[in-house]
Amino acid sequence: MKLVLVCDDLSISDNFRQAVGGQGHLVNAVRGEYPLENGGLPECDAVLVEEKTWIRHASLYRYFDVLPEFMGCPFGVVGKRKPTRIKARRRNADAWISSGFSPAEALEAVAVLGRAAALS
Repeated sequence: MKLVLVCDDLSISDNFRQAVGGQGHLVNAVRGEYPLENGGLPECDAVLVEEKTWIRHASLYRYFDVLPEFMGCPFGVVGKRKPTRIKARRRNADAWISSGFSPAEALEAVAVLGRAAALS
């Protein structure tokens, strides 16, 4: 499964790559500015965003018409608290993991995103 992690926190992106990268999943971690600078996301089956990064950039994604890139595929959130609704999203996230996740939690979130991708 091809995953894109939009995250400005290098420790979270490194931990996520280590947790799921060795399990046959391709993880492309990009900074929050990447979708703005490149007009969208790299090709992926699912996208995960770090909550603080999303809050910081969501209004810009909407303004520069990049937000639809995040709506067309399964969506997960990495954050400190479980959001009921995330800014600029019409529906809840398909998966959520805490920012202090274990490898098992990361793999479970990827499995949830995989099931959501299979349904779409």
